[in-house]
Amino acid sequence: MHLRELDGLLCARTPFTGGRELVTDRGEITEGGIVLVLGRADGSVSSGGMLHDPAATVRVLRSAPGVASARLQVVPDARFGVRTLAEMVLAPAAADTVPPSAEELRTLVRDRLGAAAVPREVRFLPPGAASAAPSGPDDEGPAPAGEGPSGRGGPMDGPLSSPGR
Repeated sequence: MHLRELDGLLCARTPFTGGRELVTDRGEITEGGIVLVLGRADGSVSSGGMLHDPAATVRVLRSAPGVASARLQVVPDARFGVRTLAEMVLAPAAADTVPPSAEELRTLVRDRLGAAAVPREVRFLPPGAASAAPSGPDDEGPAPAGEGPSGRGGPMDGPLSSPGR
């Protein structure tokens, strides 16, 4: 196997790639030769060995009736390494409507995107809470806290980075 770092991306060539280099992860190789994987190059998150696209999860959560805004956070998890936490702000409810519950939102994500995309936890924030406000261009694809390859996770509306290990 041959592994090299190029602009914060890890490029791998193995017998399985037929001599081609594949880029699947963000990371760095220290001067001592230690490889630090900082996250997936495509923005997906691996939790418990299952990959999912956080931007798609946010879009589904925001599409639910009664949701004003949604944001995901990647937080450390003893069992899975990392897990996702959905922070939701509900829209003011009309007198004849019932706001969605955490389980209804988790079911919506499971039905549309599969089990891997379901946030492990859903937290409701008060109306106007800044931590669930959109922060990316067109409400999509913002960078995690601590932008760039060294970002160690944090709140976001779209692609997530995992805390380094």
